[in-house]
Amino acid sequence: MHAAEFQRHLETDPIAPVYFFAGDAELQIEEAWSGLFNKLVPASARRFNGERLRAGDVAVPELIPLLKTLPMFGSRRLLMVQHIENWAKDQQELLLAYLEKPIGSSCLVLTSGQSKTMQRIEAAVEAVGIVVRFTPLTEWDAPKWLQSRARKEGKRLTPKAAALLAERVGVDEQALEQELQKLVLYSGESPTIDVREVEEVASAQRSFNSFELMRLAGRKDASRALATLRRLLL
Repeated sequence: MHAAEFQRHLETDPIAPVYFFAGDAELQIEEAWSGLFNKLVPASARRFNGERLRAGDVAVPELIPLLKTLPMFGSRRLLMVQHIENWAKDQQELLLAYLEKPIGSSCLVLTSGQSKTMQRIEAAVEAVGIVVRFTPLTEWDAPKWLQSRARKEGKRLTPKAAALLAERVGVDEQALEQELQKLVLYSGESPTIDVREVEEVASAQRSFNSFELMRLAGRKDASRALATLRRLLL
């Protein structure tokens, strides 16, 4: 399952007892967690449910009592453990034992940016829950991603403005989101964000190298090639 499918899953399907969020797209994972949190935990109870831990700070035997604790509010006890690749082999074996029969009154979310060492855990989660894969943005899909995010804010980000913003910032989702929010505020009541606004507001954060220059020259994109050359010279 991918990120977009996960959002549809939250709207239409029962909540699974275990999720494995695989990948290092931090903003996508954060938004998936927020969606699950909002689905399971009433607004009045968000101080008492939805705990987040790091695998380096907690051992698996310490999790079991937390997962067995009935939620004070909401339908499930919600718990996230981040970066489970940091657990030693013995801890991963204990986790596999838990995944054979997860506690039905809880919802455990596991995250890892690695895949090669997590194959057994992924398979165990797939047997009782759901694995969600979060793919980082690429240079090619960043402009469309930005346009989609802008539409959610009630704005139309033109194709040229989206391409320029991605060129200036790169493919770091959190940095792109931050710059997009600046543009949304700057544009005020205007429904459209165009190249002019990007040039006036967006910070140039992307690092360029000679390979970028050669790629742009090969595409005969003269204006961007010259802009990249200027940044390299600076």
